[in-house]
Amino acid sequence: MAGMIPPASVTGTLKYEWKQYDGTVRDLTRDTSPTLFIPAGSAGMGLTGVEILEDKLPASAGSYVKHINILPRTLEIPIVLNKPSFNSLLLTSEDLHEWFDTGDEAAKRPGTLIVTRPDDTERHIKGYYKGGLEGDLSEGSPTWYKYVISLHCPDPAPTEPEDTVLLKTVAQAVDFDMINQGRLPAFPIWKITGPFTNVDVLNVTSGVGFSLIVTLTAGQYIIVDSRPSELRQNVSVYDQTGANRFPVVFPASVFFP
Repeated sequence: MAGMIPPASVTGTLKYEWKQYDGTVRDLTRDTSPTLFIPAGSAGMGLTGVEILEDKLPASAGSYVKHINILPRTLEIPIVLNKPSFNSLLLTSEDLHEWFDTGDEAAKRPGTLIVTRPDDTERHIKGYYKGGLEGDLSEGSPTWYKYVISLHCPDPAPTEPEDTVLLKTVAQAVDFDMINQGRLPAFPIWKITGPFTNVDVLNVTSGVGFSLIVTLTAGQYIIVDSRPSELRQNVSVYDQTGANRFPVVFPASVFFP
């Protein structure tokens, strides 16, 4: 009787890891984990779906778009287990149950899928286990099995693991480039440290900016957090004591992405 051969990996130099909610990182790359790995063919890594809300034009054919919503991402991740015995295969399957145990009704504790690209840059996306480890009735080999784990990702945009930080002196800050390497708008957090009197910040690409009418001494600073309110914990403008300093913002200022 012919044996069943697990699918070959064609992931190239991509590296896959799963970071549990407690910080434990599990290697899922075939080159370094040949008995437990993610092969090529993962679904949901590309462009996310969108929801379009529209109303019919009242006096003619067609419709007009009222709203476009970028949907959460669903990832379908195949994981191959290739073990020397049925017992070790069973034990590894039970390990997977623990690794992807994010289903806590009382606490939100997603895991993170980490994909390292050939240029060593990383992309992280948080996900909640949705299904795939329940088991099925199909007949398989006693020493290998392939699961397809479904992850629900409320934030569909993979991100780098670290924030990009630029430090500029007063002279350097007169004119400098700040490049967004991603595909979605990024909202900067400005930390402006004294001594200074009044500050003007202009985005020369879009032509918008903001001004602060304030005097700070050495060691004092102001934070301008341009992120939307749902992404920040504090008020949008505050100083080193945490006090709200929004009144120092000049009218008609724009906190640009």
